[in-house]
Amino acid sequence: MRAIGPPIEQVAGDLRRLNRLRESVATRSRVWYVAVQEAYDEGLGIACAQLGVEEHLGELAGVDLELERLRVEGELQRAGLVLRNAGAQQR
Repeated sequence: MRAIGPPIEQVAGDLRRLNRLRESVATRSRVWYVAVQEAYDEGLGIACAQLGVEEHLGELAGVDLELERLRVEGELQRAGLVLRNAGAQQR
């Protein structure tokens, strides 16, 4: 059975790139930050679909969305997806 969507390695790479971009545009432009955040959430949703992780990112807003994003990141990491480069500092 063939997976639908891009290869999971590509999704993981895109998520790492978008995560770095989220941090760099956060203080520059609200519009760019929102666009990058939406792309990141979309990537998380794709990864969840491919790895069988339940997510509710599209149903939530505000603090609830932030908490769901953190939960989903943790679940994806437990499933073996590397979301941050090994050399990147964790906050």
